[in-house]
Amino acid sequence: MLQDYQPLSLIALGELLVCEVGSPSRLVNGMVEAGLIERVTSPTNRRMITLTLSESGQQKADQIRAVEEAMYQTILQSVPPDTSLTALNSLLWNFITNRPAGEALARRTNRS
Repeated sequence: MLQDYQPLSLIALGELLVCEVGSPSRLVNGMVEAGLIERVTSPTNRRMITLTLSESGQQKADQIRAVEEAMYQTILQSVPPDTSLTALNSLLWNFITNRPAGEALARRTNRS
């Protein structure tokens, strides 16, 4: 998520994730300890901390993105050629609409 939307506050990150209250903080703490995320104090508001990927975090995100792309290509190759991807996408949105996962995904894609 940070790769696409950084810098983010912890609150903004939590709004884009599908997880329980408090989970983003624990998740971020673990990733900071692992050297994947850096906490940066805002130059305009010292009380505000933003999160960005470290160099190591960016490398890991690039590796994950490559695996995701390969997975998506495999999925798309299994869809029959006469299938409308727009119709398929609409069907999938129906499964997640008005659910926490759907709400988080809608925020990521500016879809309400």
